[in-house]
Amino acid sequence: MTDWFAADAFVPHGFCLSWDPNLMATIVLSNALIALAYLVISVVLVNQAIQPRPAVPRLLYWTFAAFIFCCGVSHVLDDVTLWLPIYRLQAVVLGVTAFVSLLTAVLPVSIWVRREADRSRRERG
Repeated sequence: MTDWFAADAFVPHGFCLSWDPNLMATIVLSNALIALAYLVISVVLVNQAIQPRPAVPRLLYWTFAAFIFCCGVSHVLDDVTLWLPIYRLQAVVLGVTAFVSLLTAVLPVSIWVRREADRSRRERG
């Protein structure tokens, strides 16, 4: 399994970009700023999740924090692969991000459906 993550079988992504300094700088800076924002938002959401009485179910905070954290990590890896071809690790992180993304999309909908059903029952009876 270790060989699967080996970077020496690939070329860095920067090669595909002809190592253009302006293009590389734009990509690196953009990904770094996006990652920073995602990571800060994750910390804020976790902080809200650990409060004694959160405004919404704690699980919702945790899934959003995990989703945003995974997105931030994927942007960091986008930058790293410019120089280091760790594409398989990047693929694993993207797979985890996809799973967490789906969970994060489904959970609020299920909470909303449950709350609407409860509200409807209260109004009828």
